[in-house]
Formats: sequence, C-alpha cells, structure tokens
Amino acid sequence: MPSFRVKARFWKRSRSDGAAPVERKISQHENTHDQQKDSHQQSSHALEKCQQSTSTTSDPPDLWSEAEKRLRQDEKMSRVMDEAVEILEEFGMKVGSYATADRQQLSEFLDTRVDELEQKKWIVRVGGHSIGVQDQLTRIFKNVLVVKDIVTTAAAASPPAAIVCASMTVSIHLYIQAVEQHDQLLNGLETASNLIPRLHAMETLYLHSNAVLDKNFMNKFRERMIILYSKVLELQARALSYLRKRSVSRISRDILKQDPWQALLQDMKNLEREAQNFTALIDKAELNEAYEKVHRKLQTAVDGFQAWQTKSSRDEKVKKLFKMLYTSPYRDRKDRNAKNVPGTCGWFTGHPRFRAWIESDQQSLLWVSADPGCGKSVLTRHLVDEALVTAAGERTICYFFFKDDFEDQKSSTSAIASVLRQLFLVKPHLLPDSVLDRIDTDGERLTQSFDQLWSIFVSVAANPDAGEVVCIFDALDECQDNDQHPDRSQFMEAVAKFYADSHQTCKLKFLMTSRPYWDIRGAFQELEDRLPTIHLSGEGEPEVENISREIDLVIASRVQDISKKKSLDLEEGQFLQEQLTARPNRTYLWVSLTLNFIEGIPGFTKGNVRRAVHDEIPDTVDGAYNKILNRSPDKAKARRLLHIITAAKRPLTLQELSLCMALRGENQSKQDIMDETEPVHRFKHTVRDLCGLLLAIVGDKIYLLHQTVKEFLVQPQPPLSQTLSQNSWKHALAPTESDKVLAEICVWYLLAHVDGAEMYTLDEYSARYWPAHFREALIDSQDKMTILGGRLCTTETNIYHFWSEKYKEEILFWEEFPSNATPLIVAVALRLEAVARLLLETEPAKADYKDADERTALSRASQYGLESTVNLLLKTEKVDLNSKNSLNRTPLHFATSKGHISVTKLLIETGKAEVDSKDLGGYTPLHFAASNGHVSVAKLLIETGKADVNVKNIRGETPLHFASQKGHVSMAKILIETGKADVNLKNQRGETALFYASIYGDESLVKFLIESGKADVNLKNRYGQTPLFYASGEGNESVVKLLLRTADVEIDSQDSEGQTPLSWAAENGHQRVITLLLETGAVQMDAEDELGQRLLSWAVEEGHEAVAQMLRKAIKTQIH
Repeated sequence: MPSFRVKARFWKRSRSDGAAPVERKISQHENTHDQQKDSHQQSSHALEKCQQSTSTTSDPPDLWSEAEKRLRQDEKMSRVMDEAVEILEEFGMKVGSYATADRQQLSEFLDTRVDELEQKKWIVRVGGHSIGVQDQLTRIFKNVLVVKDIVTTAAAASPPAAIVCASMTVSIHLYIQAVEQHDQLLNGLETASNLIPRLHAMETLYLHSNAVLDKNFMNKFRERMIILYSKVLELQARALSYLRKRSVSRISRDILKQDPWQALLQDMKNLEREAQNFTALIDKAELNEAYEKVHRKLQTAVDGFQAWQTKSSRDEKVKKLFKMLYTSPYRDRKDRNAKNVPGTCGWFTGHPRFRAWIESDQQSLLWVSADPGCGKSVLTRHLVDEALVTAAGERTICYFFFKDDFEDQKSSTSAIASVLRQLFLVKPHLLPDSVLDRIDTDGERLTQSFDQLWSIFVSVAANPDAGEVVCIFDALDECQDNDQHPDRSQFMEAVAKFYADSHQTCKLKFLMTSRPYWDIRGAFQELEDRLPTIHLSGEGEPEVENISREIDLVIASRVQDISKKKSLDLEEGQFLQEQLTARPNRTYLWVSLTLNFIEGIPGFTKGNVRRAVHDEIPDTVDGAYNKILNRSPDKAKARRLLHIITAAKRPLTLQELSLCMALRGENQSKQDIMDETEPVHRFKHTVRDLCGLLLAIVGDKIYLLHQTVKEFLVQPQPPLSQTLSQNSWKHALAPTESDKVLAEICVWYLLAHVDGAEMYTLDEYSARYWPAHFREALIDSQDKMTILGGRLCTTETNIYHFWSEKYKEEILFWEEFPSNATPLIVAVALRLEAVARLLLETEPAKADYKDADERTALSRASQYGLESTVNLLLKTEKVDLNSKNSLNRTPLHFATSKGHISVTKLLIETGKAEVDSKDLGGYTPLHFAASNGHVSVAKLLIETGKADVNVKNIRGETPLHFASQKGHVSMAKILIETGKADVNLKNQRGETALFYASIYGDESLVKFLIESGKADVNLKNRYGQTPLFYASGEGNESVVKLLLRTADVEIDSQDSEGQTPLSWAAENGHQRVITLLLETGAVQMDAEDELGQRLLSWAVEEGHEAVAQMLRKAIKTQIH
C-alpha cells in the first residue's frame, strides 16, 4: 500500500489536471489584467468566483489577520497564540507575524506531517498497548487532506491561516500521543476542519465579490466572519498548547474542564449559523451552488484517492477483527490476582532454567508446575506486569489466565484469540491482509476455531518483523478438557508439535503454569525427554525451600500491616510472626487464610494468638474452609449463595447477586422482590458475614477466593463414594442442584419481569443463560419447572419476545436460534428435552411444523443428538423423516454431520431415510461424516448398501477428498476397504484425494494412500500440477520425502506455465524442500518458464535471499 505522502501527491496531480486554484493563483499574480478579463468571462458561475477571488487588485483586508488581531487583544490569548507559533516552529513550520507565509514551505510541512501520521498507522498508545484511532479522527484528517489546497492558498497571504492549517495536523499528531480520548476537543477539531471550506466559499462569494451591497449590512456580515475566524484560531491555538503541555496520561478530568472546548465548539456553530443567516438574505441559492460545486470538485479528487478508500475499508476490518478477538476480558482476569510482595518470586526469576529460557534468542518453551496455593498466579502476574517488561519495549508480552469458574476463561480458543489480539494491538503491522480478507469469507467462525486461530498465530509469530514474542498461560490445568470440549488436549498437542519442529527465524516463547497433573506431564513427556530444560518443577525440594523462605517474607509484610492496624508493639508483632513461621508445610493460601482469621480476632493477646494458631486454625486449607463456613450465622443462606456463585456462567455483580438472593418463587410480585433485595452497600457486608473469607469482592464483582474453594465445595463428577460428617462442607454442592437454583432464579425473574429500572439488573444474564442452567439441572418432565419453561417457549407472548431478542444478541454464531418457530421447535433448539416432551404431549399435531429456515423439530433434534426427543417424534408417526430445510438438508444430514451415532441409527432403522440424499451443494450424509471424521457413523451409512462412496458434490469432491483434506486416516481406510472407492477420482480442478493430503501436509494419510497401491502420484490437475507441486509449495517436507520415495514420481514435471515443484518451493522460500529436490539430481536448474522467469528469479523476487544463495551454488555446480 502506498504511503500517505504518495496518496496526497496523487490527489494534487488530479486537481492540477483540472486547473487547481493553487496553480491559477500563481498565474494571476503574473498577469493581473488577463486574469481579471478571464474572471469577468466566468462571473456567472459561483465556483469560478471562489477560484478567482484573490485575483482582484483591491482585496479587502484578510479576515484571518483581522481575526488574529482581535484575538490578540486578549492578553491571555495573545500568549496562547505565541505559544502555538512556537510549537509549530518546533515541528519545523516557520510562521512570521503579519508577513506573507511561504506557500511552498507550508505545502512541504503538510506533506511531512501527513507522512508521519501514516507511519504511525493511525495507532494510539494505551496502557502499554496500541489501539486504532476512532472514526472521528479519521474524518478530521480526511477533511484536512481534502481542503489542503484551499487553505494553503489562503495561507499564502495570511500567517494566521497557516497557523490554522498547520496546527490542525500537529494537533492530530499530538492527540495520537494521548492515552484517553477527549470528546469535546476532538469534536472541536472535527468541526473546525469541516468548517474551513465552507467559510472559504462564503467569504469569497460575498466579501471578495464585485457585487454592490449595503455597506452597513456587509460590515456586520464581515464582523460576524472575523469573530468566527477568531474562534477557529483560538481553538487551534489552545489545542496545540494544551496537547503540548500535558500528556493525556497525566491529565485529570478536572484539568480538562479548564479549557473551554465545549464553549468554543458551541460558539463556532452559533456564529456559522449567524453568517448563514446573512448569506440567506443575499442569495442562498448561489451559496448552495458554490457549496455543491466545491463538494463535487473535491469529491472527484477523493474518488481518485483509491488508496485512502482501501485504507478506510481495511480499518473497518481491523476494528471488526479486534472486536471478534475480544472473547474474554483478559486484563481484568489478570488483575483479579494479587500483586506479589516485594522480594518474592525471586526463587523463580533467578532460577537457571528461567534465565536460560528468557535469554534464549530462539523459540523456547518453559512449563512451570507447582502445588495448589503456592502462588503460581501471583507469580504469573508479576512476570507480565514487571519481570518480563523491557525498558526498550522490544519484547512483546501476551498472556491469558485460565480459570475453571467461567466459560470464556477455560477455553483454549479464547486464550489464542486473546493473545492474538494483544499481539496485533502492540504490533499492528503484523496483521496481514489475508487474515482480514477471511473476515468476509469466514465471518465469526474464524475466531471460534482453535485450528484456524492457531495457524494464524504461528504464522504471524514466525514473521521476522515480530521479534521476540513471549506468551504466558497461567493455570493450564483449569483449561477445560472433556469429551465435548477437549481444549486442553488440543492446545498442548499444538504446542508440543510446534516446539518439536525447528523454526529458525521464530522467537516465540511460551511459559505455561499448572499443577503437576499426570496428563499435562504426559502431553509434554516426549518434548521433556528431548529437552529436559522445558520443565521447572516448583515441587522439588530446593524450590520448596526457596518458596518457603519467600512465604516468610509475605508473613513479615502482613504482620507489619496487622501491627499498625491493631497497634501492636514490636515484641507482639515478632511473637505473631514466629508463631506462623514455625508451622511446617505452610503455603501462600494457608498463610493468607490464617492471617485474615487472626486479623478478625476481637482482642489481641499472645494467648489468643497461640490458641488460634495451634488449636483453632486447621493445618489444612480444606480444614480452614470448613471452619469458616461452619461459623456462618445462616448456613442455609450461605449454601444458596455458594450454589449461585459456583454455577454462574460469568462473574456476577453485587447488585445481580443481591437480586438473585431475593428471588424465592414464581409467585413473587415485583414489589415482593424489591422488598427482599438488599442495597449493594449493605449486601457486600452480608456476603462476608455468610461466607467469611471464601469470597472476594473485586470492583463490583464477586469471586471465589481461590480455585481450591470450588474444588472443596463442588461434588466431582461422577460423585466419589465417601462418607462425610454432618458438619462438613466438602463436596456439599451437587452441580445439578446448583444449576437448578440458578435456573429457577432466571425463570422466575423473566416471568415476573416488569419494565423499569428496578428490574433491569438480571435481564441480560437471565435471558442468555436460563436455557443452559435448565439443561444442566437435568430437570425432568414431571418437575413444575418444566411447565414454566414451556411458558417461556410460547412464541406468541411478550415474555418470549423480551428474552429471545436479548438471547439472540448474546449467543455465539454456532448457537442457531429459530425464527417464526413453534414452541416445540424453540424447546428443541434450546435442547430442553423435558419441555419438548411436555409440548409434544399437549400439541402432537404440530410435531412436523417448520420454522423460517424450513426446519422441523426432528431436524433440530437430530442436529443436537437428542435421542429421546427424536424417538418421541418418530413414535408420533406425524413427522416427515426426509423433510428438507432451505439448503435441502435432511435430519440425516444433521445427525451425521455432528457424529450422533444413536440418532443416525434411529433414523436409518426406520427404513425410510434417504441415505444418499443430496443438499444444494451436492453433499450427502456420507460427505458430512467423512469430512468430520465420524468413522462409526460412516460405517452405519455404508452398511445400508445405499451410500455411494464415489458420490460427488457440485465441486466434484468425493467423501475420500474430504477425509484426505482433514487428515482422517481411519475414515480413508474404511472408504477404500469397501473395494468401491476410486482413489484417483478428480474434482472439477482435476485434483485427487492425494492432492488434498499433500496440500495439508498430512504425512500419515499420504503414506496410506501411496501404500494402498491405487494412488497415481503423477496425475495432473487442470493446470498441469501434480501432488509434488502442492507439497513443495506448502513446504510440507515429510510429504515431499514420501512422494520422492516412490520410484515413478516425476520430479521435474512442468505445469501449464512452465513452473516445476522446485520453482514453487523457491518462490515460497522452503529451503529444506529445495534441498530434498536438489539431492535427487533430477531437476533442471536453468530452465525458464513461459514467463521467461528463471528459477533463481522466483526466490529473488520474493525476497528469499538464503534460497537464492542455495540456488546460485547449485546452478554453478550443475554447470561445471
């Protein structure tokens, strides 16, 4: 993309082609008589009057100069003006007082400022990171570009006008250095930049014209214009002074209010309105014509400004991508963790393995394990905020804190999205257009796919311009990992695979903390065997001793604080410290709980402290938790509060939680609920009274003190067979019971909802999460809640419209929600099987109704794998088994796509399902099963004898193509073992399954296809390319090796443009692949393709100098 300077010059050329005012003015000064004659000939056109305005020999005094004189009558404003001129001179702009400004100098000055702003890529630094500026700043700068010629023309005779134009660009420059956005100042800059061309046209048309007008009238008009110009000057001068003196990072809102931006903005608007009132009395139509013609001329120039338009479009995509990547408030989640006490964390930052990791100039991985309560998250925050931050800022630090208590914080996809966002904010130049283009093609699916985000992340981090990128992931053990969401497994697999390969130019470093779980150790075992330095164990004896010493520092720091609060003397403080440090096996968490307990003792004596430490405070964290909860004044209320907090899908605010506690039944009126709701300022104390130190209030949100609190309270699934005492809180909360508590609260709230401020608190949470809590509570069809759930699914009611609109705003892209649906379809779409059963029993006639997407309840139940619901629907005998939606997909398409084997079996066993039915894209159920690797489902389809294994979609792709594309070896195997699959079938581009496997670099699949003895490695696509082309071009080294091992592979085959696998590898800079091809001795080094481009030139043209060197050496060797 060309620089802004180049763009601006292009615009000037286009204006020049149309006789720009700047060029005309120069010729007017050379020959005044000819220009006056020319002016009379064109006097009937308003725009030409504007352009010829400065040609008269008796121009009135310049309004900008008059405005400056008026402004300088105020001593304070005169000083501000002087300061503004000084600032402009600091930036290289010389403006003499009441002398002619150098037009060429101003033009060059503006070009320089424009170029600098372009170099900043419209980026503002905020809190150690960078963000793109808002649309408003872009509009201001666009205005400056568009009116530059007009203002520089005026500036040629007017230093104050030069100040306006030059200071506008410098103000933008200084504003970009700001940290916060100041709306009033920004509005003023935008108004001024938009006002200048209109004032120019107005002044030229009426004050510089030859029209005979009443002198008093014109003097009043001129007076209004001078005042308006002085306000524009004042705004620009104040803006320069304000922004230069104070960096916004140090400015308070009170200081901001001292500069009258709002008053100036309003004055400018009022004065322009008054000036327009004058012009309306003269000839408003003529002014409108001038405005319109100026606008058309300027718009023509902007239309030719394609680079600007491209940039604007790109900016929109960047903003959209940043929004899509913001899947979790990662900064807030980091700051939940306490800061370290000075002197701690040294056991880690001074450890040889940490030093070797951070000082390495190559890619490196460090896994840090430690037991619960040893301060891993505090350490991670210290690394992010302090220890890893470099003074020069050459190291980019990205981070994510996994937490098991919230959905968005236990997802590996959310983690990679967050670090990508941080990386692009700090280094926006790394964001390639290819990623932005995928926003249009992939939409939100791009940022919801771990594989796609990981691929982008690795590619960006490998960019030489990325420099050193450090990614820190805290509490990997809290990343979800189950059959439905195997996030941790796929994340660790991707990391292990990346570090198992060598990436010479990449300086990507990962630091991951976790508990010492066997499955995490197992995932890294192979790497650890090869690279033993990747694991830093905090549970080793030397590390435990060092951590223990640092815990003593924390004890000393806390004791000092307690001593001040309780007025303890030196001896008492020392006694308390000795009692605590004498306890063995202490952890940060135990110390924190113990000190909080001691701090709450009513009377401080040595005896009280000794009894508390040795008798009252348990030795274990679990014991401490149990003791705290058993002291609760209302255990039933405490249990309900903990049910809500542990089951909540996101952190709840104090206000939300207070309202949750007030909701007790479906028959509560609005007034009843309000009467039961405790004000926030008192409720925070109630929370502490009920649950003691187990809950932490951060800002206005409530969290569990530590992950171990949840592990202590919540029953594991499946429940352990253990006998607990009556007073034990360990595993006291069953997850289904907790979800039912929240399901009831949400449903009761929605049914009781009355519009009004008092009842707004739980709108978003209830609408978004009531279905999830309902599902996870495993409510059956006999429960009274099922009837209430059915009421919420009744689509004709106001309640339904209220919650469903909010639900649709909040759900993710894959959570489809039906439109124009029956209550049954809604219940099925929400996967509420108990409600669906109830609705089927009450309205069986509506079992096969369709929604706006032409989908039935059976279609959606098949998609979600709701076996019992599918069974019930089939038993009604009122449903069409092969009903098609708007894409011609049947229930069997949806069941096979998701791999729901039991539902697929139910549908097939009816004997009525069309197994080989095609959708609009020509996809059959077998295509979907093969694409997603659902082997068991594919077997069921094949065993019917009705599934064609060679069936093609509209692009000519077979199920084997999809199995090969996705790397599903087992799927490819069962397709080929049918004896019917044609391995060499081509799609419309002439590509076989082997092409797909070679493109995506799946070594095992390529090997299987070759060893099947049926795959032709030399088959060419419609462009003359073989699988070896694709493997070489993608740099898939292992696949290239496999293909080269086949005796009959054509190594130097040419495609329709004369290129070879070697030229593809050279063009893409894949050195290892080039080495493999050269080692065969079967490649022609100096062959030219049809474009006359030698092999060497492909590497040179793409900037792969190392590859070019390799080829030069090889060519020289081959020639000699």
